[in-house]
Amino acid sequence: MRVKVVFLLLCAICFNEVSVFSSSGVANQAVIPGRIRDILEANAKSVNPISLSWTQTRSTSNSLEELHNKLGASKDYGLLEKRVCAIMWQGNKAYYVESCNNVIEISGDDVNKYPKAYEKGLERHLSVQERSFDGQVFCAGSGSRGTQFNDPTLGVYPIEVFVNDPIKYTFYQRYTQRIGYKYPSIGREMGDEPQSYVLFLAKNGELLKANEETIDGTNYFCVIARCHDSWERTDRKYKLLLDPKLNYAVVRCEILTLDDKLAYLVENEEFQIIPGTNVYLPKKSRTTYFTDVARVGNISNKPLFVEECVLTEISVNQIADVQFDLRKKYTEAGTLIGDRTLSNTREGVQYKFPANPADLDRVIEAALTGGTFVPTPIVSTWAVVFRWLTLIAGTIMILWGLYRIFTKKHG
Repeated sequence: MRVKVVFLLLCAICFNEVSVFSSSGVANQAVIPGRIRDILEANAKSVNPISLSWTQTRSTSNSLEELHNKLGASKDYGLLEKRVCAIMWQGNKAYYVESCNNVIEISGDDVNKYPKAYEKGLERHLSVQERSFDGQVFCAGSGSRGTQFNDPTLGVYPIEVFVNDPIKYTFYQRYTQRIGYKYPSIGREMGDEPQSYVLFLAKNGELLKANEETIDGTNYFCVIARCHDSWERTDRKYKLLLDPKLNYAVVRCEILTLDDKLAYLVENEEFQIIPGTNVYLPKKSRTTYFTDVARVGNISNKPLFVEECVLTEISVNQIADVQFDLRKKYTEAGTLIGDRTLSNTREGVQYKFPANPADLDRVIEAALTGGTFVPTPIVSTWAVVFRWLTLIAGTIMILWGLYRIFTKKHG
C-alpha cells in the first residue's frame, strides 16, 4: 500500500513538473501579475470615451531616391508629408481622420514622366481621409480641396462585410498602439472596445516574459510577447517597457522579427496625466523604422526614416453620436456615395449627393430602381432676394395707403 501511495505521489510531482514546460521543453511561466493586469484594465476603461489630436512628421537622413530604393517601391510622393490626425472613441463607436498637403495625384503611365514629381512644384491640395463606426455601420470617406480633380467620396458598409474581408476597410493607424492602447483597427475588430495593448498582445499571442527589470538604474516592468500583425501579415516579437511610476504606461517598445532583428523602435516621452484619471500619456512618441509594411521581409541595418507624433489635444468628455456617422457629414453636392447597406454588391448602390438635400430620397430611389432622377429646380439667391424686396415694397405701399386713408378721415 505504501509503495502504491509513493508511486502516485511521484506521478503527481512529475505531472506538475511537466506542466510548467512548453512543448519545446522550455519553462513557460510568464504571467502578468493580477495587480498590474488590474491597473492596465483600469487605464483602458479610463480613456473611454476619449478624443486625441496629434501631428505626425517623418524625417530621414537618406536621400529620397535612396529611401525609395530601400523601400523597394515606386516613388511615394506623400511619404514624408506632415499629417494632422485625430481619433475619438466612445464605447464601441469610433472616428478617425488624417489630413495632409499632398502633391497632385499622378497615376498610370504618367508616373514615368515625372520621376521627380515632388521637386516640380506641382499643384498641392489638402487630402482628407476619414473613418467612422457607429456600432453597426462603417464609413470610409475621402476628400480634397484645392483641385478640381478630386470630389469627396464616401463608402458605407454594414458590419457583416468584415466577416469575409476583415482587412480592406480599416481604421488602421498605429499611434494608439504605440502609446499603449489597442484601438479596434481592422474589420473583424469592429464593435470591440479599446483595451490595453500589452494585454491584447498577451491574449492574442504568446507571452514569453513578464517580470521586473532594472535598466540604467530605473525599474521597469518588462513584457515580451509574440503576436501576429494583421496588417503586415507576419508574426512579430514585441518587447515593451512599462514604468511603474507612470502607472505602468508604455515608455518603450521594440518590435522585432522572430530572429530578433529590430524592425521598429518606439520611444515615448514627456508624459502627462489626464485630469481626473490615473492615466499618463506621452506628449511625444517617436518611431524609428528599419522596415515598412511595403517590405516587411527586409530589415535595414540603419534607420529608413523616423516618425514623430506630437499630442496636441486630449479630452475625456462625452462625444456626440453624430461624430461617429460620416453620412451626416458628407452632404456636399456632388459627393460620390457607394452604399452597401442598400445593396449587398461589391459597389453597393452608387449615387451623388444632390444639390438640394430634399431630393436625397428620390436620388437613392432612382439609383436602386435604375430610374431617371430629375432634380428640383433650385431658386437662385437673386430670386430669393428679389422676392423679399418685392414683399417689403408691397408691405410699405399697403402701409402708406392705410396711412393716407387714416389722415384723410382725421384731417
